[in-house]
Amino acid sequence: MLLALVMWGWFGFRWSTDDNRGLGRYAEASNESVGILALAVIPTIIGAATILYAQVLFRLARQVPSEAE
Repeated sequence: MLLALVMWGWFGFRWSTDDNRGLGRYAEASNESVGILALAVIPTIIGAATILYAQVLFRLARQVPSEAE
């Protein structure tokens, strides 16, 4: 999850410092930003799925009566 936050921060920094100085340069910077965005989405989805899976397992574990009781 920390990796996803770092990558989103990197994308936000690149996006906020994009100064649009010409058509050729803008296209290259835009492609780099899209690449960073695509790479940031992957750990975000993995982190969200891991958190959701942990919450589901925690709820299921509370519902199953333990054999010790």
